[in-house]
Amino acid sequence: MKLLAAAVLFLLAGCGGSSALDDEPDLAEPAAMMLRLGDLPAGFRYGDDRGCGDVWSTEGRETELDQLLVEARPRWCLGDFAREWGGPPRVAQTTLFLFESDEDAKRAWELRKHLFASFGRILITTERGSEDAVVFDSNGLQQLGAGEAWRDGRLVVAVYEEGLSGEVGREFAADLAAKQRERIETPSDPVEEDDREIGLEDPAIAIPVYWLGREFEPAGLPKLELDRADHLRGEGPGNEVKIDYQSDSGGVNLDLWKPEAWRTFKTTRLGRMIWSSQCARRSELSFEGGRAEVYGGYSQGCDGEPDHWLAHVYYDEVVVAVNMAYCYACGGRPSSDPYNSREGMEAVVRGLRRR
Repeated sequence: MKLLAAAVLFLLAGCGGSSALDDEPDLAEPAAMMLRLGDLPAGFRYGDDRGCGDVWSTEGRETELDQLLVEARPRWCLGDFAREWGGPPRVAQTTLFLFESDEDAKRAWELRKHLFASFGRILITTERGSEDAVVFDSNGLQQLGAGEAWRDGRLVVAVYEEGLSGEVGREFAADLAAKQRERIETPSDPVEEDDREIGLEDPAIAIPVYWLGREFEPAGLPKLELDRADHLRGEGPGNEVKIDYQSDSGGVNLDLWKPEAWRTFKTTRLGRMIWSSQCARRSELSFEGGRAEVYGGYSQGCDGEPDHWLAHVYYDEVVVAVNMAYCYACGGRPSSDPYNSREGMEAVVRGLRRR
């Protein structure tokens, strides 16, 4: 989901937090009042569109709203959450505007449908309620949804879920609204919670998870940091889990497979890329509980040093493919990446551990 308002100063690092002279967060700013990941049920992670900033234009789509925004220059935050596992709703959102005066907030409240649609893509289809608070149903961007919106002094706020309709959706939105009101009443440091492992916490994962931890720094190699982990649920070529690590000079990808699915994938054209060529270099490692095959292959030809190092790590209940190719043109990895080497692959293989 992308924001409709291109003319938004959107600060992903936060809104009006600390200054160089004061490390304490400004609890009067909207960022301190926003819903947090821990306020939502298990299985949610942060979405792509979130942060705080100033808004002043819909780029001419809503003339009356533009006039208000230019005059009032409210501070604004958007919280975006996506469901990784656990069922609907697929997304949850909260958006909060802080105006300099009650009068500006009242004007914005009268334009709330345009305001929330332009800054958050929250579409109010039908609503009911009192003068300064409504519950609403939405046709949504992709699915039906529900939400609540209200004005409280200088604040104009909406919470929204998409993926649950009818009374169930309204109940979910009501719970979000109650938690959002609590956050407004008791602002706190808006430091984000770490959501990188959310995908690995899915109880539906049917295989043991082997990984390198949140950080991995073997001797002589740069530190790898966990970037993202996902339970793919059929979205990949057959792998169950994908775990990505990054370093200053490259990274490592782990793909976890059921043994039977891996055996089938290895016979496909994509599954045989890099490691199956006649000129690929191959070595084996044995360790307690498993074994590994380490390959140095070529994306083109067979000249010079291998340009794509990978490994297949075999345990009783799972196969871990390290740096597998993801498409027919995806062979070859940066030569500047120390993990794109025999030493790098062997370090990763020996560093894998069950989560």
